[in-house]
Amino acid sequence: MSSLPLRRVALRAIAVLSLVAASPLLAHDFWLEPSSYRPDSGQRVTVRARVGMSFVGDPVPRDEDLLVRFVAVTSEGELPVPGVHGRDPAGIAWARGTGSVQIAYESRPSLAELTPDKLQIYVEQEGLASQLSASAQHALAGRVVHDRFARSVKTMLVIKGGAGQGFDRILGLPLELVPLVDPTTLATGGALPVRLLYQGKPLAGVQVSALSRLDPLHPVLARSDASGLATLVLPRGGEWLLKAVRVTPAPAASGADLDSLWTSLTFRTDDGP
Repeated sequence: MSSLPLRRVALRAIAVLSLVAASPLLAHDFWLEPSSYRPDSGQRVTVRARVGMSFVGDPVPRDEDLLVRFVAVTSEGELPVPGVHGRDPAGIAWARGTGSVQIAYESRPSLAELTPDKLQIYVEQEGLASQLSASAQHALAGRVVHDRFARSVKTMLVIKGGAGQGFDRILGLPLELVPLVDPTTLATGGALPVRLLYQGKPLAGVQVSALSRLDPLHPVLARSDASGLATLVLPRGGEWLLKAVRVTPAPAASGADLDSLWTSLTFRTDDGP
């Protein structure tokens, strides 16, 4: 009987890998994976950047040409996250101080092409109809679309031996998900309210998705209200990826059709595997 849960996890992993292999151009999620979500005080933590979908991704080497900001924010302040250009892991941080350690990564824009089919899937998966008007969607339909995208992501660690004070720090990322309760202590089935901020102000009408490492094909979805608040009920513990994207038509002279700004937050609950 004990082998059944393992079989289910293995089948989910096979399904996710098959989906990724079948749709490589949809691999748009970007997140940070620390070597430990519960480091000892002073411990060295490697930070890997990942790109993929459904919480399965390929490593992204450090690219100094794209980096705007890569920092660790602790109770003692903000420190840069160093690394070697072209190498994975993308950075190395140290668990300083007490409470939570938040590691933030901000990139410059890159350009991608979306075929009509991929654009339609993108709009559906990320719930973009609320951000793009019917006329904007009509103007983009039936042709290759150039998407200028940037990343604005973070991960949350908690130093062993204490509570996660500082979990609600606002790090000043262009697009940022800020938890309003400590997500690392959330009980199974608990509600996690988060606030979505764009340039420090609440952003309404954007889909926020939460993906469990154990069941990434069934995300929990919510939409931010006028105060930027979205509440997600997480059905299990473990490692989670929260994500959202802000999309707008690009300026006419930019050489792009869309401007996309992606944010994500990774963490692990105390009762997780």
